[in-house]
Amino acid sequence: MLFSFPVTSRTQNILPDWRQFTAHFRYLASDQLQGRGTGTPGAEMAAQYIADQLSSFGVVPVQENYSFYQYIPMHRSRPLPGTVLTIMDSAEATPETLQVAEDFLIYRGGNQASLVHPVPLVFVGYGIVAPEFDYDDYQDINVAGKMVLFLEGEPASADADFFNGDQTTAYAYAEAKQRIAISKGAVGTIMVMECPEDEAGWSRFQQEFYFEDISLAYQVAGPLSLLLNPGRTRQLTRSSLSACDLYTEVREFRYQPRELPVQVSFTGYFQNHDFLSANVVGLVPAGKNRSEETILISAHYDHLGIGMAVNGDSIYNGLQDNALGVAMTLELARYFARHAGVLQRDLIFLLTTGEEKGLLGAQYYVDHPLRPLYKTVANLNIDGVASIDEFREVIGVGAELSDLGMLLYKIASVNGLREVQIPPGFQKNESFARSDQIAFARGGIPAINILDGPAYKNFSDEQGVRVLAEWFDNYYHTPFDDLKQNISREGISQHFDLLRQYIELVANYTGKIEWNPNTEYYHIRLQTIAEKR
Repeated sequence: MLFSFPVTSRTQNILPDWRQFTAHFRYLASDQLQGRGTGTPGAEMAAQYIADQLSSFGVVPVQENYSFYQYIPMHRSRPLPGTVLTIMDSAEATPETLQVAEDFLIYRGGNQASLVHPVPLVFVGYGIVAPEFDYDDYQDINVAGKMVLFLEGEPASADADFFNGDQTTAYAYAEAKQRIAISKGAVGTIMVMECPEDEAGWSRFQQEFYFEDISLAYQVAGPLSLLLNPGRTRQLTRSSLSACDLYTEVREFRYQPRELPVQVSFTGYFQNHDFLSANVVGLVPAGKNRSEETILISAHYDHLGIGMAVNGDSIYNGLQDNALGVAMTLELARYFARHAGVLQRDLIFLLTTGEEKGLLGAQYYVDHPLRPLYKTVANLNIDGVASIDEFREVIGVGAELSDLGMLLYKIASVNGLREVQIPPGFQKNESFARSDQIAFARGGIPAINILDGPAYKNFSDEQGVRVLAEWFDNYYHTPFDDLKQNISREGISQHFDLLRQYIELVANYTGKIEWNPNTEYYHIRLQTIAEKR
């Protein structure tokens, strides 16, 4: 495709106002906001701060009521003591009970689910049906009216034609496995977490699932979905088979789907509450040759809130995830509010709530867009900022899916940056599905998240990858993602200018920005265009 604009050399660097940038993230990641948990006073304070900042920049509300807030009805649920999974292996035996939090966790659907009468339990390996790979874990087994037990993950492969080789496919996600099970008539699912059966690994899941489950109020509650402590596997198999034994059996293709010699029932007690949370939305109108099209720039302002204490700290501040991303988005809004004359397309700045609870704010916007989806030509999602160091590489999460990747390549080239893939160990498909860009993609909007690659000015390539891996292992979704971390002013400034150039490029590009035809989102886009939705 030919470019219809001149981009021949690097433009002059434009840097964010560092004093303002610092003020943003220091406030948003402070203990005062208590981790910005969805629906908490701290999150409301963050939303108010963002709205006040947008107003001060001259960004205007999009909505007819002149409010920056797009209010979203939500529902929260927390399991209470006494919530148990009961196991029976014969009519005469004394039932055994597993306790919530200690022995299992509730993934989804528990707040309205119950299994009063015991039902059979069936083991189905990974719980995957993938016709394109000639793979079916449900072959020759009937699971209608039963619970299914499956393993985390998917078959490992070195063959790109079998489960995409070393790249994760959609079949690995628990939600995909749950949908398959329910389509087969199952009444619920239990996923056995990856072995080894160590308490440290289970403690990390307890930490993650300590927080309340939150959903959009209008979403239909799903079937019962549980996560099993791997150390409790023998109670369900009623054998010497551990979680690791089951994984070995399945990985070596030595297993058959089978009904286990137990029945299970579930009794749940929950604390439920309905509330409102808000996306914060502002508009920068284009200043010249204005079209009716919009660029959507998003970042989530929520984090996890108050959670399980780790080393005496229970505030999950979320500096990197995503106070820095919000600060970046605010400073981009400030810049473009002052330089709207360079734009041919409007910019909507969308600061979302509930991302950590299942991309709720982004999903609500797609369901209730403030500008038509089919006239929203692109989404740039900002979740992750170059805070380590100046970078020599750039990663476009989702770049290979649409023309947005071609535009990123052009910007990277004029800035002397190599465009690279996500390093091994940081799965490409999983990364695109882990933040708000996937919600906009499912609404048909071409979407991308632009990150720094692991090659840094002051680190070796090996050190760069190690620093990233250590952050995910030791800081991600913990209380240690806080203001004590070192932040590179140079890296952030470089990232700001790269995103600024990219937004200008997309806003003024006169060609069509489309999904690649071989993606599922291409057909969604055609549908929104046909429906003028």
